[in-house]
Amino acid sequence: MKKVILSVSAMLLASLSYGQSNVSTLTQSGDYNGAAVLQVGYMNDSDVLQLGNGDLAFVNQQGRSNEADVNQGGFRDLATIDQYGRGNDAYVGQVGAFNSADIDQHGRSNDAVIGQAGWVNDATIDQHGRNNEATTMQFGGGNESITAQRGRDNSALTIQVGIGNDSEVYQRGRDNTANTGQMGWNNESDVNQTGRNNTANTLQMGWDNTSIITQTNNGNTANVMQLGNDHMSTVLQTGAMNTGYIMQTN
Repeated sequence: MKKVILSVSAMLLASLSYGQSNVSTLTQSGDYNGAAVLQVGYMNDSDVLQLGNGDLAFVNQQGRSNEADVNQGGFRDLATIDQYGRGNDAYVGQVGAFNSADIDQHGRSNDAVIGQAGWVNDATIDQHGRNNEATTMQFGGGNESITAQRGRDNSALTIQVGIGNDSEVYQRGRDNTANTGQMGWNNESDVNQTGRNNTANTLQMGWDNTSIITQTNNGNTANVMQLGNDHMSTVLQTGAMNTGYIMQTN
């Protein structure tokens, strides 16, 4: 058992490893950064790089062959990664100020990526199952994204550029796909998928647009494009093998 505790300018950094062949690398270049890493199991790998000031990173790995990477180069950004199981992969990259990223993985072979550039952005990825993939990229300020996956082989991609955009993706089942792109101000997208082989594509450019997609069976496809301002669309697919398209512009 190996335990290393360092105190840097009243900030606590702790790294604990229990098991065999776990690897943890921490590099700090800046002021008032803090990091804590806990590894229980074997062949877990954690890499934390902090180049800014006042950034915080927390990594918890329990299982085997999990990988976590955190790169921070801003001011008072927060990154949290929790991994339970095996073969999970998580990455967080942050530049800017007061950004928050949280990745929670339970199961095996899940993949999660969060990238944030700006200020006061908040991103959460919660994965339970196996072979799920989720990527969230946010550029600007005050954007919020939540992705929750239950099952297997689900995929979610969220890209938000601007100010005050909000995306929520909930997937339950397998082989579901959700792609969300929002550029502008105060756009909102909600995707809820239950079943198998459903696909939801959302693109919103402008401000104050709202898109809601709900799919509760198998093999449904929904495509929504809204360009301009103050558009509202709702797609509800409760059967199987349905296809829907909505396009609005002003």
